[in-house]
Amino acid sequence: MPKVSILMPVYNKEKYLRKTLDSVLAQSFQDYELIVINDGSTDSSGAIAEEYASRDKRIRVISVQNGGVSQARNIGMQMAAGAWIQFLDGDDTILPHYLSAAYELGETQKADIVFSGFAMVDPSGNVLSEKNVAVNELVNQEQLCNLFIQYQYKNGFFGYISNKLFKQDLLKKTKAIFPRGVTLAEDLDFYVHLYCGVERAAFWQGNSFCYLQTDENYLLNANINYHHQLQIQKNIRKWFIQSGMYQKYHEILEGKIADYIYYILFDASERGENLRGICEELLCEPLHLKCAEQYRHSNDKFEKVVLLAFSKKKSLWVERLFLTRNFFRKIYRKCR
Repeated sequence: MPKVSILMPVYNKEKYLRKTLDSVLAQSFQDYELIVINDGSTDSSGAIAEEYASRDKRIRVISVQNGGVSQARNIGMQMAAGAWIQFLDGDDTILPHYLSAAYELGETQKADIVFSGFAMVDPSGNVLSEKNVAVNELVNQEQLCNLFIQYQYKNGFFGYISNKLFKQDLLKKTKAIFPRGVTLAEDLDFYVHLYCGVERAAFWQGNSFCYLQTDENYLLNANINYHHQLQIQKNIRKWFIQSGMYQKYHEILEGKIADYIYYILFDASERGENLRGICEELLCEPLHLKCAEQYRHSNDKFEKVVLLAFSKKKSLWVERLFLTRNFFRKIYRKCR
């Protein structure tokens, strides 16, 4: 049985895949299996993966019909035999000494999960930014919640997929899976469920991998399903309730939910959807109303007025507010 299972979903990554696979083979840590889940690629990604598998018995290729990255990762987790699990995307590169250092730290500290820093890079390899958490110690569940609030809403550290090495036992304990149909922040949603079971978390101050930032990433981020993002924020709230940290951070947590209620309404208005109907659907859940009632003090004046109308269950008011806003925006654009 390998000590670490590296899970790599791949869909049409022929341009980057060889570099990614070479970075895994260059690891100073040797006791791993690499499971490549070829998610119905229509380019040569599958053939490239099979080529590498024929040269190294630690590499397995699982080919499935295209079902999205979440399904591919879930399949990989079902196949994983390692005591520890590491994710890596098919266009990112893992750094040579990361697995060795993270595994040693995790085992020495008897941690459930090991966090590390990472770099955002462009296609030429230039570092665009680095993300890390300034903690060099073992933390418990309460401290993990504190760090999440401090860093997640600042740099997204706790939502990225590959800067974490975690125990297979933690996965079995929490039964965390990736949500299908979510195309943005599905990594965060998975980890939020995983974090609920963490008792000991270690932080390594080195970098684990290089995250490739391309135009394609930006295009994906532009097509956001805000209903999914709202659910993720509600799952974060559930985690904090379970951990006993909800009261300390309830203003931030419910403020985020209120923000996403507004984003849903704003997006519906921009797309010309049935705004009043969507508003009434949102009002069916008491938590939405509670959050809007308490957090309608947004710095954005228009958002504040919308949340005020929402909190009073005035879906018609909400619709008219957006209609009025759009009317004056059109006049402004014509006058420019």
